[in-house]
Amino acid sequence: MVKLVSFLKTNSLTILAVSLLIGLFFPTVSTFFRPWLTGSVFIFLLGIFLRVDLNAIQSSLRQVKPTIIFPLTIMVFLPIITAWGLSYTTLETGLIAAIVLSLACPPSTGNAAIAREMKSNHSSALVIIFICTLIAPITLPLIAEHILSLSISTQTLARNIGALVGGAVILSAFILLKRRSWTIQYGAHLDVITVLALSVFALATMHNVRDQILANPKRAIILLCAIYAINLFSFFIGLFLANGTLKNRSAFGISTANRNVGLIWAALGLSIDPTIAFYFALSQFPIFTLPVIFNKAVSLSE
Repeated sequence: MVKLVSFLKTNSLTILAVSLLIGLFFPTVSTFFRPWLTGSVFIFLLGIFLRVDLNAIQSSLRQVKPTIIFPLTIMVFLPIITAWGLSYTTLETGLIAAIVLSLACPPSTGNAAIAREMKSNHSSALVIIFICTLIAPITLPLIAEHILSLSISTQTLARNIGALVGGAVILSAFILLKRRSWTIQYGAHLDVITVLALSVFALATMHNVRDQILANPKRAIILLCAIYAINLFSFFIGLFLANGTLKNRSAFGISTANRNVGLIWAALGLSIDPTIAFYFALSQFPIFTLPVIFNKAVSLSE
């Protein structure tokens, strides 16, 4: 059991990448896991909240940059500027909405595991994820309504996101109050559960993706290239904003680039626009492939 936990924790990025490919090439598998998408989002939110270092949060609350400037920059200013720039293009409305909404989402919960594999300060990544996720029920619906002018009910979106985030916060707070020692003792097992939930999410996101790619391969390739470019650009923004060693700055860059689109995806449910869903699904590929490249590049530079 110990060896299995160690293997799953050490090879989390590989497991998630393989999950994406399985879901893509075996549609019956992705279709099977599709109803589990919302549940998997809740589980990996809960997992990340249970692993947050309370001392690190208290320390960060005394600093302006990680608690105010960084979250507002990546979740408010960046999507607003992007929406303004894309308004001058001829891109379809659904695609613009997908790009802006993805940038308005909090950092992916998988970023902590990535930071851990890069041997950087993963506790900082956890704090950033925690703070950004907490403000998401406020910032995401406001951007959806006022910046994108989407016909999505702001109250419904805020309520659904708030239910996911609030439920995970309340449950994690209860567990930490009652079984804090348990979360410390079995921390590695919690990390594995989070990885498995992310794996289920990865499988579920590939629902109908292969059919859409085959229906218009050229559009899919162009869209995937654009997603990789946006991810890289966001990474360098985070790299520029952060301080410290290259590894720690890279962890911040990954937090800027890799977003938890599952949060708004789960909140919208079956009412999500097909174009937005397709974009969100393709955005999972750079999330699980680029960190491997970043990790090797950072290792070589040292």
